[in-house]
Amino acid sequence: NQVTKALPLARAQIEKGLGLTIPHITVHLSPTKAKMRERAQFNHKYTPPAWSAGLAYPKSLTIYLPEVAHKELLPLVKHELIHIALGQRKRLPLWVNEGIAVALGDRLTWERLWTLNEAAANGTLIRFKELKHSFPKSGTKASIAYAQSAHFIHRLRDTQGIERFERWINALLDGDSVEDASKLSFKAPFWTLERQWRKSLERGPVA
Repeated sequence: NQVTKALPLARAQIEKGLGLTIPHITVHLSPTKAKMRERAQFNHKYTPPAWSAGLAYPKSLTIYLPEVAHKELLPLVKHELIHIALGQRKRLPLWVNEGIAVALGDRLTWERLWTLNEAAANGTLIRFKELKHSFPKSGTKASIAYAQSAHFIHRLRDTQGIERFERWINALLDGDSVEDASKLSFKAPFWTLERQWRKSLERGPVA
């Protein structure tokens, strides 16, 4: 089926883009997102967020997907496989995990960029330290959290270079704090990187 065809391509693109190996996984396919969440909740005894497009459980090497249009499948599979790859070592800050999954998986869509620009204009961006362990339960605030995390990761990888970016990720996966990993890999305090990113958004909409 389409999922079977998408998995090898998604795996190859992620392993090349992240430099991490993805182990063998089990995929559960459901007809709808609601059925997907019900199945995952039953199997893992945890209620997934209502906005979940797909679900990944790194410890059990399992992902859950709903049936989606063909053009949406590869980005969704890549997103969930990134969570599997990143979940094999130390736990990353949630905003880093989700930011990488969006930026390198399903990419920054115009909807996410619109959300980001609106949040920047309204002053509703969230400090990354507040997104370390959880995202807001509100759908609107969660959308902002996803958009800004992905954009920051995308900008970091673009401005710092892939090699230093991968060094940063590996430092985090080895257990370093964001602050220590940033000083080691980027030769700059994290608060400086975050401030520069915020300043860039203040100069006008990003596209």
